[in-house]
Amino acid sequence: MSTKLILLLFVALLATSSSSILARMLPDMHPVAIAFWRVFIAGTILWIYSVFVPQGSIKSSRRGTIVFAGILLGFHFACFFQAVKLTTVANATLFSTIPPLFTALVERFFLKRGWNTKIILGLVLAFAGLAAVFSNQLSLDASHKTGIGFAVLGSVFISAVWLMSERIRQNTESVVYIRTLFLSASLPLAVLSFFVGEKILNIGYADIAWLTALAILPTVFGHGLYNHVLKFIRPTVVASFPLGEPVIAAVLAYFIFGEPIGLLWAAGGIITLSGLAVITLNQ
Repeated sequence: MSTKLILLLFVALLATSSSSILARMLPDMHPVAIAFWRVFIAGTILWIYSVFVPQGSIKSSRRGTIVFAGILLGFHFACFFQAVKLTTVANATLFSTIPPLFTALVERFFLKRGWNTKIILGLVLAFAGLAAVFSNQLSLDASHKTGIGFAVLGSVFISAVWLMSERIRQNTESVVYIRTLFLSASLPLAVLSFFVGEKILNIGYADIAWLTALAILPTVFGHGLYNHVLKFIRPTVVASFPLGEPVIAAVLAYFIFGEPIGLLWAAGGIITLSGLAVITLNQ
């Protein structure tokens, strides 16, 4: 893997890790409304950018597939927020980070791609580190099973998005693809907002600033860069990098909010990041 691609992956990881930090600046907004504005503003920014810097257009044969991928991305966000409501944050976070397992299985048994044993080792290390990080916060009681189910379903949706993105990106420019993907993701979130009784237009001026930051950092520079590198890197490798988000977010929270980092969390975080390093170096 080239140094440029490695750098882009780690920039994307740092960017997406800021999501929970920025979301804390919007304590009065419903998570579904936050997710809607995050992807809607991101898509709008990229469309405006395309007006001044032409990016081309989507092939008619790809338009429906991209919209479908965007809707799946919206379902992913919706499932995650529902999981947070029904189970612990630790459960929702951990079971939302398993897309590499699904993409690896699809690549091996449906796309007939061989498994790199060192990448599998990196995945095992990354998951082992996360298990250590969340070991004292997990709850597998029957009352949490529905929430865990939503988290796993959300992982299935985002896995499908990664796999579809790899194929679409082979002959579709990054900005052309991503701008449509994000706006399409806002559609199911807008519908869901009515079911949860949330008025997505009820936002203040201060909220707009934080929502714009969410759209630019974790969305355009985070998910946008992940989708960009999918043209050059297998989906399982790209899907592995969000495993580092809980670790990076904890470090950011330590410096910004003074939240303590326990010894077990630190050890698990180091193991997870080591696993990502193994995956990166053996792509």
